Formats: sequence, structure tokens, C-alpha cells
Amino acid sequence: MNLISKFNNHNLEVISVDDINLQKIAVFDKIIFSPGPETLEPEGVMKKILDKYTKSKSIFGICLGFQAIAQYYEVKLYNMETVCHGI
Repeated sequence: MNLISKFNNHNLEVISVDDINLQKIAVFDKIIFSPGPETLEPEGVMKKILDKYTKSKSIFGICLGFQAIAQYYEVKLYNMETVCHGI
């Protein structure tokens, strides 16, 4: 949420992954995929959003969201031996 506070000149709406559908986010010009407690689903909602909007909207990923974007572009992901947040 600290990052979102930097966008004070923009209208923001936070939508739970359980409430997202492609029509609901069609009105936005930018999308932020946030961190989440879940693991990536190969055919999950983030992939569907990327399929539809990757060429027409700015999409930024944080943590799991970044991993979803990387996976979409077939970047090889692997677990580190030691978890290092914030590097």
C-alpha cells in the first residue's frame, strides 16, 4: 500500500482477485498485479488479463504479480535457497 500512496494524482480502485472480470477492468488504462498469498495458476485470472490487455494497457507486477508477468513471457522462474525480500 505504500507504493499506492505515491499515486495520489490518480484515481485508484483496488479489486480483489475473486471479484475481477475482464469487463470490469476494461475501463482502466493501467493495471497493477499485487503480491498475493496464492501460487501462480497457469490459466489463472492474471494470464487472462495479460492475454487481453498486454498490448493495450500498462501492466506492473509486484512480487507474485511480477512472477505472473515473467511466466507469461516464458521467463524461467526458480526458488532461491534463501528467501530475500526487497532485493
